[in-house]
Amino acid sequence: MAVRHQEHTLRFSRTACQLWMLMTTIAVFSATLYLMNMLRDSEIASGCFLSQLQSPRLKNTSPENDVVPQAAENKTLEKPMTVENPKQNIKFVPHDKASILRQYLENGTTLCHHVPTARAHVFGLPLPAEGDITLTTDEDHDLLIVSYAENGQRRCSGGDFFETDLTGTKWKARPPVQDLGDGTYLVRLRVDGRFPGSYQLKVILLFANLHGLERSPDKWAMYDMTLEEPTLLVTVKFLNEPSRVIGTAAELPLCSKKDFDHTSWQGRWTRTKMNETCNPDNHGRFKCLPANESCDSPWCTGPVGSLESDGWVYSTHCAFRIFTRDEAWSCLKDKWLYLWGDSNHQDTARNLLNFILGFNLGSLPRTSDQNYTNPENSSETVRISLMFNGHYDDRYNYKGLLSLQNATYRERLRSSFDHHSDSDGQIPDAMILNSGLHDGMFWSNFTQFVEAAENASSFWHSTWAGVDEDVHKRPKVVYRTTITPAGPHRITAINPQKVELMNTVLVDSFVSKFGLENLQIVDEFAMTFPWHYDKSHSDGEHYGRAPSASSWIKGGHHYFVDLMLANVLLNAICPL
Repeated sequence: MAVRHQEHTLRFSRTACQLWMLMTTIAVFSATLYLMNMLRDSEIASGCFLSQLQSPRLKNTSPENDVVPQAAENKTLEKPMTVENPKQNIKFVPHDKASILRQYLENGTTLCHHVPTARAHVFGLPLPAEGDITLTTDEDHDLLIVSYAENGQRRCSGGDFFETDLTGTKWKARPPVQDLGDGTYLVRLRVDGRFPGSYQLKVILLFANLHGLERSPDKWAMYDMTLEEPTLLVTVKFLNEPSRVIGTAAELPLCSKKDFDHTSWQGRWTRTKMNETCNPDNHGRFKCLPANESCDSPWCTGPVGSLESDGWVYSTHCAFRIFTRDEAWSCLKDKWLYLWGDSNHQDTARNLLNFILGFNLGSLPRTSDQNYTNPENSSETVRISLMFNGHYDDRYNYKGLLSLQNATYRERLRSSFDHHSDSDGQIPDAMILNSGLHDGMFWSNFTQFVEAAENASSFWHSTWAGVDEDVHKRPKVVYRTTITPAGPHRITAINPQKVELMNTVLVDSFVSKFGLENLQIVDEFAMTFPWHYDKSHSDGEHYGRAPSASSWIKGGHHYFVDLMLANVLLNAICPL
């Protein structure tokens, strides 16, 4: 009995010893593997950083090395970026759905993606020994934003979102930013020679590593709204070349139908006349200029004073017509406008009716179908239908494109395009479609949103195509991109990075179904972006709230951005 016990004890001891040796071996192997991986990551990351010091697309435009120098008083201007040929043929290529989805799916799959952006520096501005930073008008000036990790090394993948702003007293624009995919970002500055002067250039790193696509992105925001410390904030003087001949600058054509086939816009707000002492009246309206004050060529045509913008007007690759009341009624009489989208449609429809067509109406419901008769000519009417897409039940919010999964909601939308459902056999003359704000709150998976966008474009194309075999008898289709969220909303689930990418996906999806020959694009994101840094021109989500002396802004908020949009939509519906 004792022998058996001794053998059992010996076997147990041998087993325990083997188990201990196995665990020790595993621990040593794991530690070794961990150290090897750290070394490998360091070597690969270093190689990546070093290999990306000079982008092949931007030769002679990169910083000298990969280490951020110690912070100076203006840390963004420590090392200039030399540009041997400032007119090098670098074309800004807008994002498309495929490239966005590829970047989203690749994010986190390589070592580069696991290096978070800690800060960014801007290179390329001249560093005068004394005096002002100066650039010439009528020329492209390329700057390079470089993202850095916490340890001072350059990042080697993209996905950071930078807000850019170039503001003068008569010119305000968003300088375009091109993500080069290697931790560098090209920024292009340009000011027309008719607007020389001092400008404030601002660059803000809002989100890094595509974190704006998160469901709760505020915790990832790189910009503190309370501290307001941008990546770059400098004054730049744009001067005309001494040899420049006044009046030789390129002219903007007035927008025609073909001008609405641009899937994204790069425009600017300008003003050639203003009232420097203007204040809102007792109703919160900014009647700074006479209502019939005319636009100056080439920035627009028509009564710029009717925008109540103190002279500000938007233009892009073409200039827009500002409609008089008679011109607007001539455009819209006997037409049926069908608007599907978020509550910004409500504001735009109300502002169209009140400021342009001559009504004095209060708020419009989210969903409505109404005929409006010209107050000055009873023979002229326009029908406007509003269909809310924030939820299939317009008492609620934050479903967006998911609303189309509701069968009852889909049939309600389709019924407007059925000849037999309308007593007069009428169908809409123009469809103005939009989605985005409520999608930003709902979709937590971007690939699922892409699928929802494709389903939405298929739904609307089938509805539109089912109206008539003759494409010319079908409604005109306008897709309006979603506004730029403003003020504190810039770091919420509805933020500029997410909305811009969603806009791109939706526009591409609709273009792929309808074709550009059957679709017109109105880029309200581009129009609103220059005004989104605070809540002076919106409540954060709406740029067309009715004027009011008791506004969230003391005295009254600006509403002209949406009035400009209403005129742009008229340009699309009734082009030259």
